[in-house]
Amino acid sequence: MSVIDEKSLTPETKTFVETLDEKLASLVDAYVDDSQAVKSLIEKAKEMSESIDEKLKGKVSDDDVKALKKEFNEKLLRIKASTEKGGYGTESPKTVSDLISEKAEDFKSMVSDPTVRVVIDVKAAGTITTTGNIDPQPNPYLPAPTVLPGVNPIVHPRSRILDYVRTVSITSPAVVLVNETAGEGDFQWTAEGALKPLLDFGFETQDARAKKIAARAKMSQEMLSDIPFIQSETNRIMTGKYERKLAASAYSGDGTGDSILGIKYFAPAYTQTCLNGKIENPALSEVLFAAATQIRNLGFEGSMIAFINPCDWAAEMMRKDDTGVLLEMNKLLEGITVVPTGDVASGNFLIGDLSVYTLYVYETYSMSFGYENDDFTKNLVSLVAEGRVIGFMSDNNKGALCADLIASVQTLIAKPSI
Repeated sequence: MSVIDEKSLTPETKTFVETLDEKLASLVDAYVDDSQAVKSLIEKAKEMSESIDEKLKGKVSDDDVKALKKEFNEKLLRIKASTEKGGYGTESPKTVSDLISEKAEDFKSMVSDPTVRVVIDVKAAGTITTTGNIDPQPNPYLPAPTVLPGVNPIVHPRSRILDYVRTVSITSPAVVLVNETAGEGDFQWTAEGALKPLLDFGFETQDARAKKIAARAKMSQEMLSDIPFIQSETNRIMTGKYERKLAASAYSGDGTGDSILGIKYFAPAYTQTCLNGKIENPALSEVLFAAATQIRNLGFEGSMIAFINPCDWAAEMMRKDDTGVLLEMNKLLEGITVVPTGDVASGNFLIGDLSVYTLYVYETYSMSFGYENDDFTKNLVSLVAEGRVIGFMSDNNKGALCADLIASVQTLIAKPSI
């Protein structure tokens, strides 16, 4: 209300005048929210109008009181004008279209009056597109996406090493075995009453200690809480990495640092000479059979497992004769189980009786959660996954294995061209 000079009012009177608009506005809000209470609200507004005389009489001039009541009543009339009578004496707000219809004649006269200029500004509508009408761009929630179930894991070539390696649980972090040493002397045929030949032999110990294979991950508590599958997926990912690392080390671990000793560490190279220069155009099959022959010549008659790279095995399987026909499976490989695996580098092979090598498990693979330093106050959780194992075999059984380059053996056993 701005019809009274506020400088002439006492603080109490000034407050009353200032709150008139606020009270009227609150009535309007209630009127909009509840159309059934319109009649009651208008009555309350009349009471407020009458209170002007009581509050301001004698404090401001009569002209100011009249001007204030006039302004207040004009606002009240505008409210009443926008309502209509309903059933059972109720009053409800008029729609915008109703109000325009009531004033249609006034609008017509305004348009026909040459002294009145009516300008209607209509905004041109645009094509509604996701790029033009959705903000921000791109918006991850509009249009609403369909979240497909599950997690698509990274595919890794399956290691086959652990399928053929014996695993034994132990209760001590160290293993010791006893090897026989060669000694000197031997049995001889002797004459009656002659001095018998002297021989000796000895023993020596061979030992190994458990090595730890471990990894850790750190994630927020919110990560664990907000994503339902995160813990199970973390377990899957960590377990997969553990098994792949263990398999690779069981094959090629060389004991460097804290690594275990793998099968390849114990396997000797191809050294026999009985087939040198005797095989015409030797292929992979002949190489594996030659290596198996070396093993059998050393007295090991167990089942033979040959690990080779998948590409080398594919090349062997696609060999053709002079007419272009694929060769049948080479009979030389009967009794040898060929296992293509990415653990073996292309151009290499390892063959042997794998029963001579053992993985001793002192502490099985486990996962644990905990806090590190001030992680608790940061809502960070550490995950530790680990196991302790020993890769071990007797030095006396090394002859049961053979590992070398395919090309090196081919060169040795190849028949010289004439």
